Amino acid sequence: MIREAEDIRKQLNQELVIKRAFWSYRIPDPDFIPDEILIEKTLINLDIEDINKLFLIFPKRKIRKIWNEKVVINDVQFHSMNLLLALLYFKIKNPESYLESCLKKHFKALRVL
Repeated sequence: MIREAEDIRKQLNQELVIKRAFWSYRIPDPDFIPDEILIEKTLINLDIEDINKLFLIFPKRKIRKIWNEKVVINDVQFHSMNLLLALLYFKIKNPESYLESCLKKHFKALRVL
């Protein structure tokens, strides 16, 4: 299973390089991409089949946490995708309200700082 997870990570990394997801980085070594970056870039840049692969190698709660922290806060840019992810992967019953609530929390936290 560990070898399979490594193979999936390498496949996802290759897809991300092809899609130029690391345009502002030197092309990363697949063995040194942090989980958070791999998950975020896959959610944003790759297709459903690749996103499904994330769930084979990471726990759902970890993927959801990174989605909430990195992708949802950019909802204007990724609104349709966020709705799809909320419904399809995270079984959120009212995704519009959920996304709006997350954005309000994020902006409120920014004002406090």
